[in-house]
Amino acid sequence: MLKNIKPLNLEIDFEMMQKYDTVLLPLEGRNAYYFPENNIILHPSILFVFGSNLAGRHGKGAALEASIDYGAIYGVGEGKMGRSYAIPTKNKMLQVLPLDEISKAVERFKEYIATSDASCYVTAVGTGLAGYKHDDIAPMFKGVTNCWLPFEWRRFIEV
Repeated sequence: MLKNIKPLNLEIDFEMMQKYDTVLLPLEGRNAYYFPENNIILHPSILFVFGSNLAGRHGKGAALEASIDYGAIYGVGEGKMGRSYAIPTKNKMLQVLPLDEISKAVERFKEYIATSDASCYVTAVGTGLAGYKHDDIAPMFKGVTNCWLPFEWRRFIEV
């Protein structure tokens, strides 16, 4: 579980905010990068984007965080749910999806975000439990806007 990332409640007190290094705010027409080792708190309008499985079993990693704090729904493996967006990296049998299928799911995410006014916090989708490398996944996110992206992805996106 990503213990260093929490949603920002608009009624949050200053003492709570002092526990975090970074407060991520909405972006308008651009991208920015975050350092995953920082303690991060998300503005309520930011969607938490995570890797999932098509069975919608959000039991580990960022998916578990999404189900606890961001409204991911058990049984739903792709798309917007509450304050989250699931990008499948595993099938219904929890086997890793091939990169071309993940790429199609990322394209659907890009289509969604292009028609939305939302900003997104994109976790390092596919690089945890699915086992892909950053250079496999990061280039799929070229052209996306209004996203906070993992700093490790910068060199693959801004080329």
